[in-house]
Amino acid sequence: ADTSSTRTPYPDAEARSEGVRYADGFVLGSEQGHRVVDVVRPWRGAEAAFRYVLVPRGEEPPPDVGDAQVVFTPVRSLVVLSTTHLGFIDALGLTDRVVGVSGADWIYSPDVRNRVAAGEVVDVGPPGTVDLEHVLGLGADLVMVSSLGDPSDLHARLSRLGQPVAVNAEYAEASPLGRALARFPMAPACIRIYQPAKT
Repeated sequence: ADTSSTRTPYPDAEARSEGVRYADGFVLGSEQGHRVVDVVRPWRGAEAAFRYVLVPRGEEPPPDVGDAQVVFTPVRSLVVLSTTHLGFIDALGLTDRVVGVSGADWIYSPDVRNRVAAGEVVDVGPPGTVDLEHVLGLGADLVMVSSLGDPSDLHARLSRLGQPVAVNAEYAEASPLGRALARFPMAPACIRIYQPAKT
């Protein structure tokens, strides 16, 4: 469902105590036994917030998630529509999950560039002219986008089409350090998602 005009309740600042120090555009927490990521500032000047409920693959999502996006974890396949998001995915060693990108000519990651050249990662079109049919045809578990809050932007359009989509708004962080570090907590939350710690 398109949630671009709704406000999702989210935990207070104390919920940030999971090691997030410089970024304040999202909150990590838990609810109904599931991990939750609240993107509280999905774009500059946003009046909307987006909630992502992280559900281990094979489990049923909670019955009353409201307008939250359920993300089954771990995410097995990912389309990345902003090349800036590939840096943290590469740093986490998770580029093998990427099946689609926008603007392959602008990608720095040698691994992703090699996978594009080998046909393992599809370029779905340059920014601003992304081919939505191509994105949907990849059948990815999740599409990661930046959003400006416009009803015609990719987040809203993909949501309306039923594609699981997550906003990564590191660019909207107030602090430069927050902009840099915001990418890392969101990535494991969206991709590796809180797998049990090894004992």
